[in-house]
Amino acid sequence: MVRRRKGRSINGIVLVNKPEGSSSNAILQHARRLFDANKGGHTGSLDPLATGMLPICFGAATKFSQFGLNALKCYQCTVQLGTVTTTGDSEGDVVRESPVPAFGQADLIRYLTPFIGTTKQQPSLYSALKFEGKPLYYYARQGIDVPRPIRDITLFRISLLSFSETSVRLEVVCSKGTYIRSLAEDFGDALGCGAHLTQLHRVYSAPFYRSPMHTIDALEAMTEEARMLKLLPIETFLDEYPALTVSEEEARRLAFGQTVVDTAFASAFAEHVNTDTLASNNLKVEKLLVCQHETFLETLSMTATELSLYFQHDTEAPAFAVRVLDHRGHCLGVADLVGDKLKLNKHIVAE
Repeated sequence: MVRRRKGRSINGIVLVNKPEGSSSNAILQHARRLFDANKGGHTGSLDPLATGMLPICFGAATKFSQFGLNALKCYQCTVQLGTVTTTGDSEGDVVRESPVPAFGQADLIRYLTPFIGTTKQQPSLYSALKFEGKPLYYYARQGIDVPRPIRDITLFRISLLSFSETSVRLEVVCSKGTYIRSLAEDFGDALGCGAHLTQLHRVYSAPFYRSPMHTIDALEAMTEEARMLKLLPIETFLDEYPALTVSEEEARRLAFGQTVVDTAFASAFAEHVNTDTLASNNLKVEKLLVCQHETFLETLSMTATELSLYFQHDTEAPAFAVRVLDHRGHCLGVADLVGDKLKLNKHIVAE
């Protein structure tokens, strides 16, 4: 007998401002109860110490949560210099204290600059990454050392917000998989005095750059009608991606899982890239760096005509994710564009 999920079918995304001290899963379950949703998930855990944006997905939106997991993130953090802890943050035990060297703004920027770009990072042992089915912090709490894979991460921007004799405040725009705790520790090592994280706030998770967040308390105080108005549509996850409009017949075929071939797709995508990207500001470039395959960056210097020909005639043309709109402007989902061939990857279907 199949157990029926409790709650009702709701589809959408709510942006929760996570409070300090709560786990991401606790916030998820509280939000599910508030909306009486039978299915929910989130787009990447925040540590209990952290506050800020936690996108909660309900219903069919959970199928698109990977887009949130892979998205660019922005954090503000406070780094305490001169003290190293077991966990890399203020929740751990102090293992070493060292004198903090005298520094000025220029010195800090000089030490921070090498971290910008693609670098290697080893996640903290006190992280939720899994090893043999269990999170790393499970082993750390038992004093068991396990392998931690060194991963490529990208820091697109590090801004020095303020500093004192023993602490700095930073704003970091980074790729998925970046551990700000590890960044704080590495920065402390570069300064030669060690460091740990004392405060962490997620400012945004792409593509929700300026979207308002809501505390659990605020959502709880709302009427049901007001609360439902805070849900964002599923296709908001795809706002980053270039849009291609298809005909009614092509939309029908895509919805049935068929591949649609049309040389106009490559031309339309080429025009989008060159008009929306080449003259873009830094934030737009940051978004594109995260959204698309690395090969996408190589196309930015091409003209629209060159890019169109590249798509049509290169037998090894890369796959690009595009947002597909039907003839009425409704979003069907995200598709893979390979040359002039289009195939729906994830279809937006309400549950």
